[in-house]
Amino acid sequence: ELGLDNQTLLGVTVARFAEQKNHLGLVKALAILHEKGALNNFHYLLVGSNSDRAIFQRVTEEIKTWGLEKKITYLGIRSDIPEILQMCDFMVLPSHFEGFPNVLMEAMATKTFVIATPTGGTPELIEDGITGFLTKSDDSRDIAFSIEEFLGTRNSQRESITRGAYRSIQKYSTSRIFEIMEGI
Repeated sequence: ELGLDNQTLLGVTVARFAEQKNHLGLVKALAILHEKGALNNFHYLLVGSNSDRAIFQRVTEEIKTWGLEKKITYLGIRSDIPEILQMCDFMVLPSHFEGFPNVLMEAMATKTFVIATPTGGTPELIEDGITGFLTKSDDSRDIAFSIEEFLGTRNSQRESITRGAYRSIQKYSTSRIFEIMEGI
């Protein structure tokens, strides 16, 4: 759809535009990496509702300020999230706060590598280095560090982590939940 080369590394964030979701921190993290020259052969997708127009406008301005217009594409609201996740090499959830993020479970179920901030129920889902990467905080420098760590990780290690995430997420499968409920 975007006319990107097949060798382009794809990252994605699936989240509505809201202060909580920290899109600004993500864009600043990508700017840090761009300044280091770490975003060659790289493209990032933003997927989700832009109903908070003020946040969306600020994110759009930051993308322009940092010269990232050719590196970041906003796809809007989509109904093909599993397919988008499967096409991407990794997903970042840079939130300031969360409950129990469904999008992380969706990414893990599609074997998409996950990088997330350690907030809310996220540490229950992601074991750092085993089922994904947890950043140290929601600060853009920490997000940039974890993305850079992912970029420097061998394919075999990435695959091992995504397999671990896929196995881990099975405890939340519908059949497993029904078994637990039946037991109760």
